[in-house]
Amino acid sequence: MARKSFFDFFPPPNFLSMPACGLSVSEDAVRFIRFKKGGHSGAHSGGHKSTLSDFGEVKLSAGTIVDGSPAKPEELVSALRKLKQEHKISFANVSLPDDKAYVFKSVINVPKDANIRDAVGFILEENIPISPAETVFDFSVVTEDKATSTDEVVVTAIPEEVTQLYLEIFNKAGIKVLSFDIEAEAVKRSVIQAGNDLPQLIVNFTSGKVILAVVSKFLVQFVSVINSTVDVSKKMMESKGKDDLSESVELVALQNEIKKVCAYWYSGTAIKAKPLNKIKSIVVTGNVDPKLEIPNFLSKHLGMSAVLANVWDNAFSLDDTIPPISFEDSLRFSAAIGSAL
Repeated sequence: MARKSFFDFFPPPNFLSMPACGLSVSEDAVRFIRFKKGGHSGAHSGGHKSTLSDFGEVKLSAGTIVDGSPAKPEELVSALRKLKQEHKISFANVSLPDDKAYVFKSVINVPKDANIRDAVGFILEENIPISPAETVFDFSVVTEDKATSTDEVVVTAIPEEVTQLYLEIFNKAGIKVLSFDIEAEAVKRSVIQAGNDLPQLIVNFTSGKVILAVVSKFLVQFVSVINSTVDVSKKMMESKGKDDLSESVELVALQNEIKKVCAYWYSGTAIKAKPLNKIKSIVVTGNVDPKLEIPNFLSKHLGMSAVLANVWDNAFSLDDTIPPISFEDSLRFSAAIGSAL
């Protein structure tokens, strides 16, 4: 049976000229961003000029989305309809929660004239716990070795039933989906400078969890979802109000999880090949209060640079354009921004 890709559901050529916004779905809200051409280029936007023309957010009640899947589809439909009516949304590039996604790397044999997608499809079963026939996947080639006819690839796979459920919800809301992506990939396009191939770690605070994503060669190559029963950023703020931030149990736990991810990355087992360069920088984004100074804590205790994200870096320069959205709020829109770029 032929394996399905994201583009089997959403073929891009027919839609590229249609005006689309970026829309992100998370457990606490649906957010959207729309750019228009014209204005000042971002520092790393490759010369493409954009300006922010519209944005919006509709909060979701607890339990609307659980572990990345719509548990209350009608509530999500209602939120999307509200955005559509208030902001005249017809088409959207959409990012979905990372919870149901599988991201892995592998080295595959690709004989001359072979179809690389078929080769990737054959390795799905040994890398993910769901049937390849029930999976939607996409991939990127990291490196090619023509001497050995092998390619190193990074693969993202999502259960087909999840993408179909979201597609039905968007159809009911009257919004045409041009593409689906995982949140980590969308956030990367927003917070990592285009053209920066060095390994970096994204720390994305979302409702009740933190997403750790390793980006190298401008590709998301590893994703870890850290679940929590509390709003991690909120608990950190409470800790700072009482004691020093370094005493926050949540932040110490996060520090330890980051160390585990880095150790796994350095070991080389993540790529089934030679180890990659070390991660030397962290980018923090999402539902995080800048007053917490989380980057300073991580930098001090992990021995690498850490900064709050500039989510506009690939869209326009803040030296020339001041967007009508606060810095703190913009961090929550990183996935929507990345979907719109």
